[in-house]
Amino acid sequence: MVFSTAPPTKSSKNFNMSRTQLHASSLPPPTLPTSSINTPPTDSSATNARLSKTVSFSPPGLEPEPNTFVEELREMNIFHDAKYAKEKGYDLKDNTLVLPSYSKNDQRVVYTLLEYDPLLDSSNMTTKDWEKIGKDIEKNYERYDGFVILHGTDTMAYTSSALSFMCDHLGKPVILTGSQVPIYDLWNDGRDNLLGALLLAGLFDIPEVCLYFRNKLYRGNRVTKVDAGSFDGFASPNLPPLAKMDVDVTVYWDRLWRDKTYTKFCVSTKLNCNVGLLRLFPGITTETVRSFLQGPIMGVVLETYGAGNAPDNRPDLLAELKEATARGVIIINTTQCLKGTVSLIYATGKGLYAAGLLSGGDMTPEAVLSKLSHVLAIEGLDLKTKKKMMEENLRGEMSADLGAKHNLRDSRFIQVITKSLSISCKKELEAIRDALAPPLACAAAKIGDVEALESIREMGSILSLGDYDGRTPLHIAASEGHLKVVQYLLEHGSTIHGRDRHGDTPLSNAVLFRRKDIVRLLRKAGAHLSREQLAVSGTELCSLAAHGDLDGLQIWHVAGADLNAPGYDGQSALSVVSTGVLFRFLSALILYCMSWHFKTVRSIMSRLIISIFFVYGEWVNLTIVSAWPLVL
Repeated sequence: MVFSTAPPTKSSKNFNMSRTQLHASSLPPPTLPTSSINTPPTDSSATNARLSKTVSFSPPGLEPEPNTFVEELREMNIFHDAKYAKEKGYDLKDNTLVLPSYSKNDQRVVYTLLEYDPLLDSSNMTTKDWEKIGKDIEKNYERYDGFVILHGTDTMAYTSSALSFMCDHLGKPVILTGSQVPIYDLWNDGRDNLLGALLLAGLFDIPEVCLYFRNKLYRGNRVTKVDAGSFDGFASPNLPPLAKMDVDVTVYWDRLWRDKTYTKFCVSTKLNCNVGLLRLFPGITTETVRSFLQGPIMGVVLETYGAGNAPDNRPDLLAELKEATARGVIIINTTQCLKGTVSLIYATGKGLYAAGLLSGGDMTPEAVLSKLSHVLAIEGLDLKTKKKMMEENLRGEMSADLGAKHNLRDSRFIQVITKSLSISCKKELEAIRDALAPPLACAAAKIGDVEALESIREMGSILSLGDYDGRTPLHIAASEGHLKVVQYLLEHGSTIHGRDRHGDTPLSNAVLFRRKDIVRLLRKAGAHLSREQLAVSGTELCSLAAHGDLDGLQIWHVAGADLNAPGYDGQSALSVVSTGVLFRFLSALILYCMSWHFKTVRSIMSRLIISIFFVYGEWVNLTIVSAWPLVL
């Protein structure tokens, strides 16, 4: 799904995406359309939101031009395969486009664009706009497999940082992108940036808020704008890219941030605006600092020299800082340098901590500001807890001390393999690990061996990677019914939305093999049936109902299917079971019980109603109860 806040115009000015524009898959766009990624047979969808100014401008004054972007994209064959769209019926849906086939895996990304009204220049963005984007993502989360936000470059790093903290338990890609030169100019970076973002959002399970620019995918809260006049406009000084798009697409899976809790996705839209950035400079006056720290300020990002240093011969400044922290103002010490972290190695930095300041580590100013705004807005937390959260790594925004690094040579299994192959260099060792780990992890998941999975993880392997069929250990464990393995994998960040080559997810596997407890656990973690699975669920449910398969109906219902969904002939499972199997069953029961005592019949009917209620839910229960006086 693509959100667009500022449509592109045919102008020679920059192509920034600072308006919200949503590209989504095959759904009509009453709410945000999204993209379905890796949907069977070969289509995948991505949502795009346009928020930026450089995408399209019209003179005079270079103001964003509305209602032009999607039609311009429709005319570009790299963004829309008109022939395929007509064959599949996508041309009948508003603002829905289809990328040409991706030659590497013969998949397509179907995306729908939602353009915000009015369009905004990214310099005019506020926290209210962040809240709107977050709510739109949440509203359409289960309809799409990924989201692309087209945004102006001026404040894109602020938006990506803010969204990273607002999105709790994110399991799908949310990618912001834009451009330095308008997409309509002959020489521009807009086409490559948009195309790369759509492919990454549509074809790869990267559960983070990211920023894509100049063939590189960055973590959204580790990036900053470093150049106003170059295609290399953004950089992530303290964290390498999460992915690169060159001749081949390389995703560095070991760098991805994965949520260790399995809870359903939600968006925290409350942000505290009483925060600010204060940059030290030689000769800064006490009055300036005092004025800045006055109420209603509640959080401050203090940009200091070098590794977090401030003048220690200015007791007046330190006194103002100490007085503010004593009042409950949270002040975070960050470096003015583009790269590096704050530390306590110099005496000029220790005075700040004595005044009650907290370390910002290697966070960017944009990330610290967004984090402060997010943490301060959380209700029910005391000041001590909020300070603790500011020093914790919440979304991968800071480098954490992970302790001793595991050496691949420590693994006995890898030792045997490398010795037999006469391999010694690190890259070859990593290649062996990455090739062997997925099938080994899947084998361990099949037999329910949690200890083996832990050993594989400690070897540095990523448990979310799939085998040659794209099946991950979570797919296998869900199919086999190993509840403890599923819990372990979820606790270690395995993605619940991954699809194998057949388009199946761990949830659909659990439904297929009737693993009810695992279906409940995956649903609790935020798993859901895909749009395509829901589209055909009516026919499947009708088949189950016609055969009297109550267990099958129940597990589909637990998985989120609607028992009122119509099948291919327009009937629902409820109508099929009520006119078919249920009617015959009730008729046989009444005939069998005719000679019994009235109370016996009533007792049997009561048990029947309880059973039907358990399987079909409230609607059927109320229907039968309302007819109860007629039956008895």
